[in-house]
Amino acid sequence: MTRSSFLPLLAILLVGSLAAAPNPSVSRRSEAAAAVPVIDARPPDEGTRVEAVAFTSDGSRLMTRADNGFVQLWNPFDREGNSFEFSVEATQVSPDGQSFARLIPAEDGRLRVQVLDGAGQVRSQFLTAFEAGLDTYQLGFSPDGETLLLLSLNRGEMQAWNRQGVPVATLQHPGGVNALVWSPDSQSIVTEGLNDNLVRIHSLADGSIEQFVRASGAERDRTDGSLASLVFSPDGQRFVTTEADGILWLRDRSGNRLNRLTDRSRATSLWDVQFSPNGDRILAVGQPHTTVVLWDADGHPIAQLEPDASGIASATFSPDGTKIATVTEGLDRVRVWDLDGNNIAVLPGTGFHWSPDGQFLLTSTQTGSLSLWNAKTQETPTSWRGHRDVVAVGQFSPDGQSIATVSRDGIARLWDLEGRALDHWQLPRDPSSDGGLPFPDRFVDIAFDPQGRQLAVSEADGTIWLLAINPR
Repeated sequence: MTRSSFLPLLAILLVGSLAAAPNPSVSRRSEAAAAVPVIDARPPDEGTRVEAVAFTSDGSRLMTRADNGFVQLWNPFDREGNSFEFSVEATQVSPDGQSFARLIPAEDGRLRVQVLDGAGQVRSQFLTAFEAGLDTYQLGFSPDGETLLLLSLNRGEMQAWNRQGVPVATLQHPGGVNALVWSPDSQSIVTEGLNDNLVRIHSLADGSIEQFVRASGAERDRTDGSLASLVFSPDGQRFVTTEADGILWLRDRSGNRLNRLTDRSRATSLWDVQFSPNGDRILAVGQPHTTVVLWDADGHPIAQLEPDASGIASATFSPDGTKIATVTEGLDRVRVWDLDGNNIAVLPGTGFHWSPDGQFLLTSTQTGSLSLWNAKTQETPTSWRGHRDVVAVGQFSPDGQSIATVSRDGIARLWDLEGRALDHWQLPRDPSSDGGLPFPDRFVDIAFDPQGRQLAVSEADGTIWLLAINPR
């Protein structure tokens, strides 16, 4: 079913490397790693690992996200070898990836907000009323990218501006803020108290405040105490919270309880909750007592998926919201479900990726085999031996017409939707980074540029390989 197309490796191109913030130095990689273009994008903090890589929407820059929550911007095309540009927290990157906000001290001791473009040029800046060094501050964009919010964590003071620095709102959560979540429509901000169980819902439109108590007394110790477990529906009219003893509640936008999704018999310490793209289904994966549960939009149970799961499970809606894919650790299979909880397909694999339109599902096995299932026709999947080793990462192209995969042994391949090989690269191992020994999580992400002409493959240590795709 497959045919291989082996092409010459790319010419040598060494770009700058990050040594330590704030002024990364340029260093030469070992000859063993000098067969394809490479950026040495190692985070400055020892022990920090890179989790993801992405191109900016215009394809001119690369962004890496580390497990410490920081995003670094790189210019892989800089001819001077100075590829590192700047580093900000993940919340300080606009949703479209084209703008970056940062805090700098002004001469009078107050904090100044700067908004930069992808080239590092300041597009707007304005002074705030917050003083540098008096508190821990958090700066971030709203989901629509039009509003910037600066939060004083310990004092609970918040100030919002538009991108040009015009004040939008001043908010307060007395006693400090433990966590903050935006509503999807960017019209409300939900805050949780630093030293209490009070959750406040702040309206930017009229300044009104709704509030509720999420847990009480000793029960606080048995909840995760973080709004990371608060998930809005796509229209922002409802949200799910994880509360005392791991019980899930569905609430309206004002915080009123609508339905209890789980009872104590199904409670677990951690829930990963998702709404379907159109909001008509709620999906939750519970750990460590593995369970995958599906409800309708009103919180009525539909089905328990993966009923025989005993290891760590993951589940994801298709981008079009019509299907659900699940996989459980230790079971070499991926199951696909419809929105009524019916199991409609079983594919070999320990990992999966949906195409951007949700029409195709790619699965990969521990032996390097790949399968592609058409969710529209639901015909028998196309399967082929893609690699000789475990597939570490995979990704669909922006147009959904090709697939890139990288195996643990450093082989990167490009496929069409029939499983035919379109391109092939061998990524050299650099003994200076991993001792020459293979390890399962060496490769952590792969990304296409917006035009589908180039791939970026990221290793956990920050090494990024740039692969030019041959025109077809």
